[in-house]
Amino acid sequence: MSCGKHRNFLRKKLDPAALGDLLRRLRPLKTAATISAETGLSLRTVENLIGSNPSLPGLRTLLALVDAYGPEVLAALYVQPPAWMDAAARAAIRANFEHERAAARRRRAEQDGRGGTDFKAGVFTW
Repeated sequence: MSCGKHRNFLRKKLDPAALGDLLRRLRPLKTAATISAETGLSLRTVENLIGSNPSLPGLRTLLALVDAYGPEVLAALYVQPPAWMDAAARAAIRANFEHERAAARRRRAEQDGRGGTDFKAGVFTW
C-alpha cells in the first residue's frame, strides 16, 4: 500500500479539527501555552493542532496528549470512534468528574472546619 492511499484512509477516519476543539474545551484560557506546558510539546506544535487548518498529530504528539488528558483525546480524533474507545473515554470523563467532585467536597469540608459563610443563618463566621 502506498503512503498516499494510507493517508487518504486516515483522513476519512480522523478529524484533526475535532481534536483542536477538545483541546480548546479542556484548556479555554491560553490554550496553546497551557497545553504546551502540561505536555512538554512545543508551542508551535500545539498551535498547529488548534489552528484554523489543523494537521494530524504525529505519534509522539498524540502519545503526549493521551498521557496528559486520557483516552478522550483518541476518541475526539476519530470521526466515529470504535465502541471500546468511546467507552474508555466516557469512563475517564466520569472518573475525572468524580475526582473533581470529591476534591470540591474536601475543600468545602475544610472551609466548614475553619470558618466561612453560614448561608442558612445569613452570618459570617471567621
